[in-house]
Amino acid sequence: KEAAETGIVPTLATLRVKVLVQPECKAQEIALSLELFTTGSLDIFGHASNVNLDKRVVVFNIHDLGEQLKPTGLLVITDTMLNRVTLNWQRGKRTHVFIDEFHVVFENEQSGNFFTSAWRQFRKRNAYPTAITQNVEYLLDSVQASTMVSNSEFVVMLNQAANDREKLAKLLNISNEQMSYVTNADAGCGLIRYGRALVPFINRFPKDTELYKLMTTKPGEGVFGGNSPTDRLHTSELAQWRNQRIGFVLQESALINSLTVEDNIKLPFLYAGSEKKNLRENENFEAVISAIGIKPILKKKPLECSGGERARTVFARGIIMKPQIILADEPTASLDMENREKIVALLFELNREFGTTIITVTHDLEIANRHDRVIHLERSK
Repeated sequence: KEAAETGIVPTLATLRVKVLVQPECKAQEIALSLELFTTGSLDIFGHASNVNLDKRVVVFNIHDLGEQLKPTGLLVITDTMLNRVTLNWQRGKRTHVFIDEFHVVFENEQSGNFFTSAWRQFRKRNAYPTAITQNVEYLLDSVQASTMVSNSEFVVMLNQAANDREKLAKLLNISNEQMSYVTNADAGCGLIRYGRALVPFINRFPKDTELYKLMTTKPGEGVFGGNSPTDRLHTSELAQWRNQRIGFVLQESALINSLTVEDNIKLPFLYAGSEKKNLRENENFEAVISAIGIKPILKKKPLECSGGERARTVFARGIIMKPQIILADEPTASLDMENREKIVALLFELNREFGTTIITVTHDLEIANRHDRVIHLERSK
């Protein structure tokens, strides 16, 4: 009534204020439990939204929510979607609801229960809910999620792992022969379950189109493949990306003491795999050790080397792959004047010849001033 009279939408903080004035002990307990989410550090959903929810397309992203906030966030977002679906239904409009990484909803019991109820109401109120997941096994660990999948009129299955195929076959009553269409299937190929019908399909998308470049999630492909691929890479792929494109020259040697200097320098080739190793190792290695002058110590182990020799070894390892970016932390701190000049000259030669970006942290103003851009920090500001 008050909201209708004032036109102000109540929030969780409003609820807590109202509960606080109640004399009952239970009311005080509820108010205390709401404190963290209304005036405390987790109050992000406790106040009026600054997002315009009247747009035709509204996107919610919970990727950066912490573990404490994620259950609350899922409840709030589900409630917001349900309200929007209900309002559109009353206006005679249809709503399309897409939920990516659907299994996340069922990681928490409360959000899973609420979403299951909301899903039923979506379908009753003329909405088209569509759920997407790459983690079928985790999703089907939930009885509620399994029921939702089995009751769905339209299911599209792409290539599936063995455990996922087994669970889907049992849940949807699909034979092994039919599941062969999602076994080692090519991109764009799979199996559609529509009602009781099962239909294999091939829907390969032309790769020479602008739309494909925008949609593809394959590393190295598309608009984002060559410029900023890291958001789309798995952990192992990201490690490979760093190994081949970023060189680290650390102030602390960070060498493996059980390996020789030569083996320490060649570690990036080992991680890159045999193809890269065979093509580039000999040429790059010989050029680097000659330029830095560490050939006499190649068979030594790090503890047998001086501080300057270890520093040059770290530098050699950092540039051995001819990376696109070199991050250097005080690269000349442990070097004498002669070797200092060798290292600096080699850094800027990489920049001139290969366009390598050099990012250096140093107290040496003479070296700093050789860079195209210098940022001075004073007391970390």
